[in-house]
Amino acid sequence: MMWWIMNNDTGKHYRYSYKGINLDPFRIAAIYGITDFALLTILKKCLCAGNRGHKDKRRDLEDIITAAQRAIEMIDEDEAG
Repeated sequence: MMWWIMNNDTGKHYRYSYKGINLDPFRIAAIYGITDFALLTILKKCLCAGNRGHKDKRRDLEDIITAAQRAIEMIDEDEAG
């Protein structure tokens, strides 16, 4: 059985297989060493912008901007602290 096949798999739109490697945002983040939650959110939304059913591409792009702005705010807060 494939690793992502489950009943009511609400995350199936994130999963792809490429050359025998199971890819999803978590795997890609691990490969690149991304551990920042804001960047993980941005990565997830970039990979599937407009393809998740409940949000259109515009909303996903707005969410990416919001996450990036918050990440910048956190950098500023840490540097001021």
